[in-house]
Amino acid sequence: MAVVAAPRFLTERLRAEARAKTALAPAKGRGVGGSKAGRTGGVKAKKVKARTVYLPDDLFERVWIQAHRKGITISEYVTWALGRQVPGPRSMRDVDDTAA
Repeated sequence: MAVVAAPRFLTERLRAEARAKTALAPAKGRGVGGSKAGRTGGVKAKKVKARTVYLPDDLFERVWIQAHRKGITISEYVTWALGRQVPGPRSMRDVDDTAA
């Protein structure tokens, strides 16, 4: 399957919303944000490996719309949705043990 672009009416709406957000957002260029002393040394984020998943066009559009509504990326939305629906490794072992 080919990579699908978002429907035209949605992309125009997203561009308008992005312009509105950037107009209201404070500048984040050089010299903005204070000194390094005020920053906290947080825990490193998990390293994520890029993977390709092929989706039917209608499913991709549904995922794309839901991610936009939640204000997150498509990857974050898919991770959240699959994390809720796909059983963990322990659950799979329990299923295999009961079948034998």
